[in-house]
Amino acid sequence: MSHDIFLNRVVGSEKSVCSPQEAQACVDLLRSINSDKLDEFNFLRLEFQDGSTVEISIWEDATAITGCAFYMRGLSKPLIEFIFDMSLAGNFVILDSSGTDNIDDSRGPLAIMTSPETLNEVGPNIFKHPRLCESVPELAEIFGI
Repeated sequence: MSHDIFLNRVVGSEKSVCSPQEAQACVDLLRSINSDKLDEFNFLRLEFQDGSTVEISIWEDATAITGCAFYMRGLSKPLIEFIFDMSLAGNFVILDSSGTDNIDDSRGPLAIMTSPETLNEVGPNIFKHPRLCESVPELAEIFGI
């Protein structure tokens, strides 16, 4: 089963650019993973120690990072940890393509924030039911791992 997750920097109701410190943290995190070289479409294939892999679409300019996208064939604990860490590094909102903004739907949340600061930065009218998730195990549970 394919699963797509998008990380976006959102302030108020607008897509935003990471601060220089956040951008550096994102770049450092990417460098910590064994990865192929960036292709001509700004895609990178990441390989984790357990053998799991993911294709990630990243920014063209490390000084203007607004987010990234993960295109997965499956989920693993190291991948969930990486997504969580990247969300913290860039103060990104995690947008789950298979989630929903309907609180009564069992598919899980559409918008997930990994810190109270990120939750506070996002405008109140963007997502009806954002979910605060402050740990890797909690994120794994949300994604059914």
